Amino acid sequence: MRFTGGDFAAGAVTAWVLFLILHQLALLVPLWGYGIAGLAYTLPWSAGALLLGSPLAYLLGWTLRRQPSIAVHLVAFSLFGAIIGLGTTALALAMPPPWGLGIGFGSDLTPAVIVAASAVPAVALGWWAAARSALLDDKRSADSA
Repeated sequence: MRFTGGDFAAGAVTAWVLFLILHQLALLVPLWGYGIAGLAYTLPWSAGALLLGSPLAYLLGWTLRRQPSIAVHLVAFSLFGAIIGLGTTALALAMPPPWGLGIGFGSDLTPAVIVAASAVPAVALGWWAAARSALLDDKRSADSA
């Protein structure tokens, strides 16, 4: 599967928007509806993860470009989402205010689980959006040849 920068950018933005939606839904229960307050941290941290993680995601996609198995791609990008989600959460919890929460993980892994539960499907679906676009481009190229 070859993919263009446009395909990749669309997939990355799709993953980010889906993460924000899924994360807000996941925060409804533990924060009893105050998840909107979490956006004060979620938006900048997730935007940072998008900007810093995108080159790594692009490299992963480029590395897998000759891999025909969709399952391999889904697993790889799901794991990537988990790693980015957990890493971002660890940094946000460890950094002192005003940039982070300054509380560390301690024994409560709830924030990490919530972020990972939001990031894994979001990144996998972002990959799917990019792959779908790339496959449509491939089909158009083949049809015009």
